[in-house]
Amino acid sequence: MHNKKGFTVIEIIIVIAIIAILSAIILSNVASYVKKSRDAAIKSTMNQIRAEANKFYLADPNSQTFFAFCEQGSSCYNMTQEILENNGQQSIPGGGLSYFGSVNHFCMVSYLNEEVDGTNLFWCVDDSGFVGIVADFNYCGNNGTCE
Repeated sequence: MHNKKGFTVIEIIIVIAIIAILSAIILSNVASYVKKSRDAAIKSTMNQIRAEANKFYLADPNSQTFFAFCEQGSSCYNMTQEILENNGQQSIPGGGLSYFGSVNHFCMVSYLNEEVDGTNLFWCVDDSGFVGIVADFNYCGNNGTCE
């Protein structure tokens, strides 16, 4: 009679392999969810900035510019810093946020963390009410709109 106590090496290796495969699947999904949650924060913050900028413009449309609205120390500036933290950038120069402002228009574009087929996505908001994905980080261009 042969008493078998414990597991064989093969059984232990199979269990470890199954655990490794499952943890790899879970970790890849977690990374994707983290990117999506950061992008949701970026989109939400940019929508807040768009709404506040519209109020700012309506208060005195002839003398206000987006740069005045978003100067250091303002709530807009603080929100732009929040966007930069969520898209992995530290500061606006050469970083992950671009904006255009004039007396008549404003436009803001941010990198998103998620990519499609290896291509970066960019989120744009402007004073015309456009909110959505655009093809280029410098999409605001000279006319100050996302479209």
